Amino acid sequence: MSTLARRTGVTRQTVHQAVHALVAAGLLQQVHDPSSARQRLIRRTETGQRAHAQARRALEQLEARLADRIGKEAVAALRSALEAPWGDPVPPRSR
Repeated sequence: MSTLARRTGVTRQTVHQAVHALVAAGLLQQVHDPSSARQRLIRRTETGQRAHAQARRALEQLEARLADRIGKEAVAALRSALEAPWGDPVPPRSR
């Protein structure tokens, strides 16, 4: 979970909640890491793989439609901006 949090730039708690929700939905599974007794691996289930492929196709279609409207260069610039590192996760504010 900490590796996922670090890679995605969100808190471990956020990753933990998201992973457990996706496990409960049958999209992910947790398996023991054969190289470490303390680590667990997160993997897509077959259902999760199908959902991922479907989401990828939908995004590709949306990007193609957007490119038709604003141009391929603008879509590439938008993607680049959205994929730029956001920095460290911001801790939640106290209420």
